[in-house]
Amino acid sequence: MKIIHEDGRGSPGIGCFFRREGSISISVPLFNVFSVKNVAKYILLSTLTPEGQKTLKSKPERVKEVNKEIEAFGVKVIEQYAVLGPYDFVNIVEAPDNDSVFKMSVELGSRGTIKILSMPAVTIDQLIKKLK
Repeated sequence: MKIIHEDGRGSPGIGCFFRREGSISISVPLFNVFSVKNVAKYILLSTLTPEGQKTLKSKPERVKEVNKEIEAFGVKVIEQYAVLGPYDFVNIVEAPDNDSVFKMSVELGSRGTIKILSMPAVTIDQLIKKLK
């Protein structure tokens, strides 16, 4: 029996397993099977302190730098908006759990440049499904 990789190669790649379909074995990348995207969405409402406002004025690109720092906590910025009103920014993020968001919020807040209100969020479809 010849082993056939999904892309037509005769041998499997690293990180693959074999799936049998009829008389043909197919190599399938592990990340397609075993990597489960188990993340939750959160809404972050943030307000800059006077020190944070000074930093934003003198170095606006700092916002993007902080987004990269956020990823070190396992939190990914999905969308980000600067807004008018009681908050300066609205962020939609994904994180594996509440602890990751909590740690990120405490770390960023401890710098004295921002205050963050973090709220777990579900889509309306998820809400309806859970209520049925």
